[in-house]
This record gives sequence, structure tokens and C-alpha cells, in this order.
Amino acid sequence: MASAPNCRCVQDLLASPASRNQALLNAARLVGALGWGGRAIARVLDSVGVDRLTQLIDAGPFALPLFEPFEFKGNPPVPPTRTFEGELTLRVGDKEALLIEVGPAHTLGDCVVYLFGDRLLYTGDILFKDAHPLVWEGPVSNWIAACDRLCKLEVDVVVPGHGPLTTLEGLRETRTYLERLTAQARERFDAGMTAEEAAWDIQLEEFADWIDAERIYVNVHTLYREFTGDTSEADVLALFAGMGRLARSKFPITRGRVLA
Repeated sequence: MASAPNCRCVQDLLASPASRNQALLNAARLVGALGWGGRAIARVLDSVGVDRLTQLIDAGPFALPLFEPFEFKGNPPVPPTRTFEGELTLRVGDKEALLIEVGPAHTLGDCVVYLFGDRLLYTGDILFKDAHPLVWEGPVSNWIAACDRLCKLEVDVVVPGHGPLTTLEGLRETRTYLERLTAQARERFDAGMTAEEAAWDIQLEEFADWIDAERIYVNVHTLYREFTGDTSEADVLALFAGMGRLARSKFPITRGRVLA
């Protein structure tokens, strides 16, 4: 299909360059070197309205293991030369693939690849198998709709963005997770709880064996933005800091993970 210069995927790529991750990594290393003294300094700065250092200290121990294995320097974003909106069919060798735009959900421009001849679906980060999904962008309702749409395809094997191979049951599990989380967050929103309070209070026993439970923090904040109609850009540093606090205090047992 014709090039779409305002394609959401391109917007997301240009708005989230690798240099942003490098900046977070550098800052996390710096505040990490300050140790407990840095936390004391942060409390003083907080008292005069400078709160970013505290957020860096909370985010640092969580972000460092995620980002340190990667090299972000000298990697400027390279936008695609061809984009599409909706659907696009491509032939690659002897395979015909259907590209389906399902975002915004995890990011602004989520897309899946369906090899209908092989009954095979590549979901990208629309599916985190056996792990809490991460709703950076939302709305969550759109992610649920994407799961519903994809579950109608004729598919035998699903390749998730994270986790082992699965079937459409993996997408149905994610849809259930998002529905349960939405209901619990809405109940607390209506009761007057803040997003911070709700993230710490919510219990999802049905998914207790899923890894990366601290992602609830981001997901609840995204839901609260959806409930209020807030379309402003999320504060990525604050969300990383919140995940760090949750991982350290509520979910202290950490397992290997890669955030995307």
C-alpha cells in the first residue's frame, strides 16, 4: 500500500530512539554509584521539589539488568521506506504473508504477521506468553479487541513476542488477564483510589505463576489514563521507578526478563 508518513509505528520509532535508553542507563549507573548516600540526597532534593533523582534511584536497580547487556550508542532510528495502514499482503519467497495492524496497544504501531498458508501467526508483543503483558500505550480495550480479532484466524501455531510457542489459547489467556485487570482497576478507580494505590492493592491470583508481575504498575496507570480520557504522554521514568519499587517490595523474587 502507499507510504503513510504519519504511520503510528514510525511516530513511535522516532519518539523512542535508542539514545533514550542509553540516557536512562547512564543515569541509573550514576545514581547507583551514590548508594544509600544518594537516597539521602534525593530526600533532601524532594523537599525542595526536585524529584527526578528519587525516581532514578528507584528505577536504577530495576533498569540496569534489563539494559546493560545492550549497546545503545551510535544506533539512530532508521525509519522504514515503506509503511501501511490496516492490512498489507506481501510475498516473501514462496510464502504469502498478511500484515495486520492491531495497535495502538503495547506500542503505538503494533503489527502481527499471519502466514495463512501455514496457519502460523507471529504476534510480536501483543503476546507475552506466561508473563504479564506491558501496556505502554493502550488503550487496554484496544488490546482486548486485538486478541478477539486474532482469535478468529485459522491458526495452529502462535509465535509470541516473548515466551514459548503456543496456540490461540495463549491469546485467550492474555485477553482474560486484561479483562480481569481492567475490572479490578475500575473498581478501585471508582472507589477513589489513586493509580499508585491500586497498583499495590490489586491481586491477580489466577496469574500468580506469570513472571514480571511488577508490570501491573504500568498497566494500571495506563488504565487510569484510559478511564479519565488522559491522552498526555506517559512519564516513562516515573513508570520505571514504580516498577522498581513494586519489584523490590511486593515481588522480591525476580526472574530473567527482557522489557521491550
